[in-house]
Parts: sequence; structure tokens; C-alpha cells
Amino acid sequence: MKPGIGWIVGAWLVAALTVIIGIGGFVGGVINTVGDAAPSSSFGPGEFVTVRLDPEDKPAIYVSAAAGTKFECGFAEGTPQGRLERPGTSTTVTGSDGITWEQALRIGVDRAGDYQLGCAVTDGGDARFGVGREVAAGSLVGGAVMLVLLPILGFLLAVIVTIVVLVKRKRAKREAAAAAGAWGGPPGG
Repeated sequence: MKPGIGWIVGAWLVAALTVIIGIGGFVGGVINTVGDAAPSSSFGPGEFVTVRLDPEDKPAIYVSAAAGTKFECGFAEGTPQGRLERPGTSTTVTGSDGITWEQALRIGVDRAGDYQLGCAVTDGGDARFGVGREVAAGSLVGGAVMLVLLPILGFLLAVIVTIVVLVKRKRAKREAAAAAGAWGGPPGG
């Protein structure tokens, strides 16, 4: 009888696959976003570094230090200046080198260019600083959409295929039964 039950099984396998792909896409997106945000190099207190900053990259200063370490950062005098602002939320990322970084400051610049930045620890503690990217909520939206939308589409496809196949099979059985009754009955009736 056509269509076969294999269509239903296949549709539900596709639905399960969309759940796996949705979860994998979300996790991969989060890992890439957080990994891209972490600083690739670091500098110590009292050191100035020259970094290429672009406002589209949403640059940020990250710190790796004991909790409660007080510090100040700024641009070197006589070099292009930008703005340093405290972030609205606490963001912690782990770099590919295994160092855990906490976003300390947002860096606001008006145009792309080379800037000299430095930081100092004010309470005698030890810290490392690095320039990375801000983890924005918008950068995680694609992964969240994939996590929710893809499995929903897979589920809806499986439900539709199941309904269509069952309806067509029922109709085919009914037509076969009607044809057998009209043409296949005993002779001489």
C-alpha cells in the first residue's frame, strides 16, 4: 500500500536530526562567540600596548585577577584617545590558552586605528589585562534561533508527513475495499 510507513519513519528521523543539529549549532555558536571575545594576548600592570581597534568589533578590556583587585586603565597621552566605560553586565570568558578573563571595560572609539592602552593595579595586587571583543547578546541570537526554530520546523514536517501518509493510506484502503466489493464479489449475485 502506498505511500509506505517508511515515509513516517523517515520524517521522524529528520525531526530528531533537526533537534541534534539545533543543539549543536547553538553550542557551537556560543563557543565561537565566547572564544572570539577572549583576548589573544595579554599585558601586565604598568605596560602600554599598541592595539588595532575598530568600533565595529566592539572592543573591550578584559582582566584576569583575583576578585576585588582594583585597577585603572587609560589611553597613553599624545596618542589617539577613546572612551572607557564599565559594562552593564558581568561577562566571563575563557581563552584558548585556558585563562579566565572577566570583561572590565568597554572601549569606545570613533574610528578604526592603532591605539595605545595601559592599565595599572591600584591596590598592589597582581593582574593581567588583554583586549578582546565584547560579548553582545545579539551575537548569540542566531544560535538561539537555531536551537528553537530548527527543531520546531523538523517536528512540524514530521507531523505533516505523518498525517498525509495516514490519510492517503486510509483512502487507498477504502478504495481497495470498495473496488473489491464491486468487482470481487461472488458470481451470480
